Formats: sequence, structure tokens, C-alpha cells
Amino acid sequence: MYQFIHIEVYAKQVSKKAITRRTKENKDGTRSLRNVRQIIAEAKREPDACSHVDNPLQPKHIYGVSLDEVEALAYESTDGKTDKRGRKLRDDTPIILAGIASYPREEFDSNPDNFKRWLNDTINWLHTEYGDNLKNITMHLDEPHPHIHFYAVSPTGRAKDIHAGYMGEQEQKAQAENNNASNKNAYKEAMREFQQRYYHDVGAPNGMLKDGPKKLRESRPVYKARAKQAKELADQQRQIESMDKLVSEELELLAEDIKAKAIANAEIEARAVKDSILNKFIKMGELLLKQAQERAKEIVEREERK
Repeated sequence: MYQFIHIEVYAKQVSKKAITRRTKENKDGTRSLRNVRQIIAEAKREPDACSHVDNPLQPKHIYGVSLDEVEALAYESTDGKTDKRGRKLRDDTPIILAGIASYPREEFDSNPDNFKRWLNDTINWLHTEYGDNLKNITMHLDEPHPHIHFYAVSPTGRAKDIHAGYMGEQEQKAQAENNNASNKNAYKEAMREFQQRYYHDVGAPNGMLKDGPKKLRESRPVYKARAKQAKELADQQRQIESMDKLVSEELELLAEDIKAKAIANAEIEARAVKDSILNKFIKMGELLLKQAQERAKEIVEREERK
């Protein structure tokens, strides 16, 4: 199995330029060009917004605010904001980053615990990648592969400012002359690094390959062998981590036990010292009292003799 994670940015309105370009390229017309309202509707499984799903199920909220609040936050993020030239943001300025990460159905069905680990690792990774900009994570289980949608909103109101590819492109523009070829290469390199980060922290630990067989140009038997090896390595790593955790817990318990015994022994010794000191004071008091009584007796006898 191999990892799948993808991110896009969306605007309040699809730009006319994008529609024209898409039509000229003859890539299914404008079917894949959607705005914020449409992607939120699809995630919520609103009627007529998820025709690609045979039997839509209620999505599961995983993290953050509701999808309705995400949509509202995206629109609110543009209030008083401007573009890089100081102009008011246009309606076709991307204002929300939306992504998807999926998990193989066969693995989901055969081992739910592995899916839970993948989900937890992915959630932690998204927190690291987007911080407070991450607003929502929603899960769908009604398509061929279980997957999560995640949404992030930039404090600048411009979604490209938190998109790895566009951030890499902007860095390239800042460092060199505005060259379209160089900008595209910077975008691609930044996205490769994005995929590599996810692979390092989530894909590999969960037995996933970074790329599928078509991209690697491998035969299916070779790819399946590599996928099996990756899963076995991940399982071994999980076992090692589990054993390490178990040993650490045992050591902590042992340390606590030793500490408790040491405290108990110290308290016993302290009580013994205290009792010893008290006994000495008692004996000294008794001696002083006896001496005082004898002295008093001598004084009485002397006075009587006088």
C-alpha cells in the first residue's frame, strides 16, 4: 500500500481565467473547478453535492470547529485584508486550504487498530504542519477508501500563504528573477518535500510506500513484494516501540517502588532518631529533677539544724 495525501486552495468564486484555461486544455471542462461553498457542501454530504457517492453516510467530525464554521471563518479571514500590492482581495482569491489523506480499504477492514494508528499519526502531523491554522478534520467512510478531509485558514486571508507548493514558489520569486520555469520547479520541489515529510512521519511508520507502482514503473509482483516488506518493517518498528514502552513503564514502576521503600526506610530511621533523642532528654530531665530534689532536701535539713 502507498500513501495518499493531497492539498488544494479554493476561493469564494472560481476565476474566469481558470475556467477558460481548463476549457482550452480540454480537461473535463470545469467539473473539477469548485469554490469554497461547493467543497464544504461535498464534505457535509449535502444533497446534490456528492453525486460520486452511491450511498452517502453522515461524515464523522474528528477535530476542530464544524464545517459550517470553517466556511464562515474562510469568508471572515478576508475582512480588511489585502493582496501583496495592497489591494482589496478579489472574490477569486483562494481563501481556504483543503486537503485529503486516505487509507487502503483492505487494511481498514482487516486491521482497525492499524487504521487508528495511521489516523492518530496523520492528525498529529497536520497539527505540526499547520498549527493554529488547522480548523477542521472530517472523516468519510462511504467511498472506496476511508479518508479524512482537513481544512486550514490563513490569518492573512490568502490560502496560498500556508500551501507548501505556493510558499516554495514565493521563496523562489523573492530570491531570483521572476522566471516561470524556475517558479514551477520550486513549486514541484516544495510539494516533493511536503510528501517526504508526510512519508517520514506517517507513511513509513505505518508500512506505506511513498509512491504507487505506476509512478515507480515497477511490475505488480515487485511492487507487492516491496509493499509487504514495508509493512513488515513498520510492524517490527511498532513491536520495538511497544517493547521499549513496556520496559520504560516497568523501569518507572521499579523506580517508584525503590523510591517508596527509601522514603519508608528514611521515615523509620527518622522516628528511631527522634525516639532516641527524646529518651535522652527524658533521662536528662529525670537526672536534673533528682539533683534538684536532693539539693532541696539538703537546704531543708540545713535550715532545720539552724
